[in-house]
Amino acid sequence: MSGCKSVHKENNALNVNRDNKPNILIIFPDQLRRYSACFWSESPYKGLVQGKSEPLIMKLLQWM
Repeated sequence: MSGCKSVHKENNALNVNRDNKPNILIIFPDQLRRYSACFWSESPYKGLVQGKSEPLIMKLLQWM
């Protein structure tokens, strides 16, 4: 019975041609977006934001 062996050989052939690039997933929660950070409304960062920042008050995130 060579059924299992042939499947194993096919899988190895696929892995040889595959690039080994890492998968990267970047998640930006709404509370950490640029305009929600409280320090953008304070100096020296106040002039770096175009428009008005919308600080989201979350005490634990502000002190991280």
